[in-house]
Formats: sequence, structure tokens, C-alpha cells
Amino acid sequence: MFRSPSRPPGAARSFTAPGAALLLCALAGPVPLSASPIAAPLDAETLVDAVLASNPGIDALRAGTEAAEARAHAAGALPDPRLGITVAPAALDGFEAGGGRHRDPTGAVELRQDLPWPGTLGLREAVSRAEARAGRDAEAALRLELAATARIRHAEWAYVHAALAVNERTASLVEALREVAEDRYAAGLASQQDPLQAEVEVQRLRARALTLEGRRAGIRSALNALLGRDAEAELPAPGALPAPGSAPPFDTLRTLARSRHPDLHAMRQRVEAQQGRAALREKAFYPDLSITAGHNGYRPAEETRFTVGVGITLPLDRDRRRAELDAARAETARMRHALRDRESRLLAEVSAARAAAERARATVALVRDALLPRSRETLDAARSAYASGDGSFLDVITAERQLLNTELELERARADHAIARAELMRDTGGPLPAPEAAAEETTP
Repeated sequence: MFRSPSRPPGAARSFTAPGAALLLCALAGPVPLSASPIAAPLDAETLVDAVLASNPGIDALRAGTEAAEARAHAAGALPDPRLGITVAPAALDGFEAGGGRHRDPTGAVELRQDLPWPGTLGLREAVSRAEARAGRDAEAALRLELAATARIRHAEWAYVHAALAVNERTASLVEALREVAEDRYAAGLASQQDPLQAEVEVQRLRARALTLEGRRAGIRSALNALLGRDAEAELPAPGALPAPGSAPPFDTLRTLARSRHPDLHAMRQRVEAQQGRAALREKAFYPDLSITAGHNGYRPAEETRFTVGVGITLPLDRDRRRAELDAARAETARMRHALRDRESRLLAEVSAARAAAERARATVALVRDALLPRSRETLDAARSAYASGDGSFLDVITAERQLLNTELELERARADHAIARAELMRDTGGPLPAPEAAAEETTP
């Protein structure tokens, strides 16, 4: 289970129905392939590039968009002309009935071209091209979602490795404390409770290590699925997460989201396409035209055999056309409302992700600069007091636990900041402006 700091657990992302289906297919990962080596250490952008290169959902959307663009070209073309030929079967016999006189065969030929009402073909092409552009935006939205998923899982991969390292350092510390407690007990300077407490703490840390190892295996499986690799294929250790920096102002993020997020672009294109469909319904009130040219060999006079003509359709059922136009206009209004709703929800997600990023950044600074040094000082003081006989071993164990929890809190805040920035990049449609210079950070 991957925790997202910008919204509560269980809160669902909002997608259109086709987008949700494509995303589920994409996040399920491609058909597992043989594990290919990945350069170490594994940084977030390397992982993103590998995911985008290997996921077939993007290729499927791209192929669909290319098909839509091809259909757009055809949508603006005139219908094919029609050629009609008629003959009188009796004229093919070669002889008149009851006599032996030869007669030339005759027939009629007609060529007809249908012409939709002026502007209809242009509207049809515009609708198709808008849908094709929406397909391009859907591809970009899927790439954004996959990239955010890769960055979030990389942050969890980094956290679990850091947590294991913290746990291992703490276990080494407790082992040393246990040796001190055993020496003091053997010398009669401490009770048997002290080495027993140390042993309990050692076992507790081993149990935590087992839990973290299980979590690391789960994250590795999820990452391999995203990469199209075997679930248990080895992955390199992660690189260090970047030092947290200030998030851009909300006004800047709001402008970015409105101007470049592919979800909003796609919905705007679909609104434009629907407006074109409504305009086509208006064209349906006007007649379509047809022009004909032909030669009728059955006519006796030569000067009347060649003919040209113009025809029109008769749009008599105006009630049906009015209902179709009203439905198209209502659908346009619905899509406009849906666009405004999606924009509002997207900006709320941007605000939540920014708040989470700033909260995580402040937490990193607080824990790193205040809590962590004090926790170390507390442990050092407890160890010194115990060694001198003025303190209890329980105080040492309590201080060790406090230091462990503080170090884990710091690693969790670093990961949460990376997750929040990944969500900000997704919700604003791309890379963020350069943050303010962050204070140099030294990993303990």
C-alpha cells in the first residue's frame, strides 16, 4: 500500500471512464519480460524513463490517435460519385420482334455527385480533428500518471532502504549496549534486568527488520510490474532523495495546471468537438444537394439525349431534427460543466499536494535541525549516566527508541516530500519551476 500525502487514504483519483480503463491497464504493467539490468543507483528520473519506454498503454493510445487523425482527413472529403447505367433488355436482342431488321442497342448513363450543405464537410473534419487532439492529450495524461506513479514508488523504495539502514544502525548500537549491560551485571554493578531488556530490544529490532524486508519485497514487485519485469527480479538500491525545497506559490501552480494539464486540454477539445456536432445538427435543417449529368439513348431527338440536373433532399421531419439539436446543445452544456468541475477538483488536488510538500519540508527541517540532535544528546547523556552508575538502563533503552523513531520520522518526511512533489508535477501537468535554494542537508 502506497501512501499519498496529498489526500487521505482511500480517496480516489477522478478520471473519465475511458481514461480510468486505460490507466488501470497501464498500471497493471506490460506482459512480463526477462529482467534487463538497470543502472545503479536507481534514481527517480531513470525509473520514469524506463517505465514510459516499456508500458504498452502509451503505444495503444498513440495508435488510436493516429487512427483518429486518419479518420479526420477522410471526414472532410466529398462522398464518392455514383455512376448509373440502364439498358433495355429487348434492345440487346439485335432483331426487332417479328422481323429480321437489325437494331442498334441503346441505353442510358448517369453520373451523380452528392453535395452536403455548404460548411458541413468542414464541420465534420473539425469535429474529427478535435477528437484526435483529445486523443493526444489522453496519451500525455497517461504519461503523467505513469511518471507520478514511478516517482512515488521510487520514494517508497528509498524510504524502505533508509529505514532498514536506520534499523541496522540501531541494532548495532543495542548490541553494544547489551555487551555493556552484561559486563556490568557480571561485575555486580547492574541487575539481571538490564541485559534482559537489551535482549528484548534486539529481538524487537529484528522483528522490525523482517517487517521492513517484507515491505521492500512488495515495493520491488510493484516496481518490476511497472517496468514489465519478473516480480522477483533484482533492482538496484535507490539513489538519495533530493533535498526538500520550497514549493512554488499556489498562484503559479494554478496557472500551470490550467494552461498545460492534458486532462483539461482533452476536455476542452471534446467540448469543441461537441460544439461542432451541434452545428452539424443545425445544418441538418437545410437540404443536401446533388448534381447529375447523363446521356439517355432512349430519347428520339439527339439534342435532348444529353442532360444535366440538380436535386435536393427534403428535410421535412423538423421535429426530429429539433430534438437532435436540443440534445446536442444539452450535451455541450454538460461537457462544459464537467470541464469546470474537473478544473476545480484539479486545483484542489494541487493545493493539497502543495500543502503536503510544504508540511513535509518543514518536518524535515524540524526533525533534522532540532529533534535529531536532541535525541542523540539524550542518548549520549543516558549512556554516560548509566556507565557512571547514576542512571538506569531503562533510560538508555528509552533514549535509543526515541532516536530510532526520530530517524525514521526524518526518512518518512523526506519520502513524503518526494511523493508530494511527484503529485504536484502530475497535477500541474509537468516539471515544476525551480524551487528556492534549499539548505544543505547531511544524511546522518
